[in-house]
Amino acid sequence: MPAAWAEAGAAPWNNISGVDPGLRDPAQGDFRADGATGYGCRVFAEPVRLIKPLPVGPRPVSIVRGRLDVGGTIATDTVWDAAEVRVTDDVVVVAGARLTVAAGARVVFPGYHGLTVLDGSLQAVGTPDAPIVFTSERADEWTPDYEYRAAWRGLGFLNVPAVRDSSRLRWCVLECAKAIPERGLRIPRGVGGVQTPGTGGALSVVGTSNLLVDRCIFRRNLAERGGAVAVHYGAAPLLVGNLFHDNHALLRGAGLFAAYSYPLLIHNTFTANSTTAPSTFTRTGCIDHYHSRPLHVGQIVWDNPNSYHEGLQIREVRAFYTRYCAIEGFTGGEGCLDADPRLDPQSVPPFALSPDSPAVDAGLAASVATWLPARDLTGGVRVVGADVDMGAQEFCDPTMVFPAPAIAAMRLSSAPNPFNPRTTLSWNQPAAGHIRLTIHDLAGRQVRVLTDAWRAQGMHRLVWNGRDDVGRVVPAGSYITRIRGAGGEAHVKIMLLP
Repeated sequence: MPAAWAEAGAAPWNNISGVDPGLRDPAQGDFRADGATGYGCRVFAEPVRLIKPLPVGPRPVSIVRGRLDVGGTIATDTVWDAAEVRVTDDVVVVAGARLTVAAGARVVFPGYHGLTVLDGSLQAVGTPDAPIVFTSERADEWTPDYEYRAAWRGLGFLNVPAVRDSSRLRWCVLECAKAIPERGLRIPRGVGGVQTPGTGGALSVVGTSNLLVDRCIFRRNLAERGGAVAVHYGAAPLLVGNLFHDNHALLRGAGLFAAYSYPLLIHNTFTANSTTAPSTFTRTGCIDHYHSRPLHVGQIVWDNPNSYHEGLQIREVRAFYTRYCAIEGFTGGEGCLDADPRLDPQSVPPFALSPDSPAVDAGLAASVATWLPARDLTGGVRVVGADVDMGAQEFCDPTMVFPAPAIAAMRLSSAPNPFNPRTTLSWNQPAAGHIRLTIHDLAGRQVRVLTDAWRAQGMHRLVWNGRDDVGRVVPAGSYITRIRGAGGEAHVKIMLLP
């Protein structure tokens, strides 16, 4: 049995038979076996489990302690809340389940395992002071080659429908991951694209929507294609305010490889990423587009070594979709610069803009207002001077102090009120973030959780049908609806009529 299959958890070959199988009619293509039970292709009564399942329950699980060991299938809402989370086996989030990783957690992979979101959701939201770190247990032994023992296999988002709960990676560090051909997790092919072996060292996005990756750091990752990130088959993730440095590709795209996809790349910094193809005629760059149409706004793509003889930074960059960027060797596109942005490798985080950088105030905030958050990679104010700076970090004088941006108060309403049998709860979301909306009786007991998820900024509505969490109709009377999360909290009293 191939070693990769054994590592993926496949059952051993225990149905070998010495009996002639007696194939029915090979001449007509009927290769079914009559003479030996279990010979040839097997038919399973249930789907084959390629990884060991986790115990699951009807409600979210939150374990708070210094260390948490995890691995297997996640089929219900689960929370990883520990200082160190050790992933001892492949993890797959399935069937609409949501995995939440607490801010400040260090997710450590002792072996060559990964985390795949398969028709589920991942909420990994850190803070500038408490980022979430995904790393190898042997990070100090990591090397930029095909050796996988000191690496983990990265994060994968595979064919997640747009109607599912959006996944978020915010203020995370993804380091020391590798995508090694023939050593990936074997997942049965379903509808949509297939996760190609050897692509996307730290992050692979295949045929999925509603993935946001913002203000993260990708460093010391490797793959054949897409040393840090690979995007495939109609995927359109939003990557905003991220820093990519010291990632490696052994064929194409040390920073990002995009094939048949439409990623949105907003104010990221790509620098010191190296691509080392076997031939100097392999046309590639730090960002490699293959039949794709990415949007580049506010990007810095500079000083990324490339083995291609022309030294491209972005392969097939399109001026129409490229605006207000600093791309080495590229002068097309509105507001773009071909001038050294003067990145400082000694800053913390590294590669911040120097005071004399031509990228300072060289962006156009109005062009990215839909996507750009109020804070940058460091947690500082995003727009300091006359306009937004290019790249992931806003330059500011360290002696200056900026107050936190004003946030409107949270408001919650119910209509109709009184009601029977249902009412619509509406609230304004003054800032994007995690929201929990619950129903309580007058004694304070929780009756129903209407939502506990990340929500975008703006107005939102949910309907309560007068039932509790297990579907029972609650008695007529007064209830308290409470909302907590980004922007504060609010509550409103509602009345269910007989």
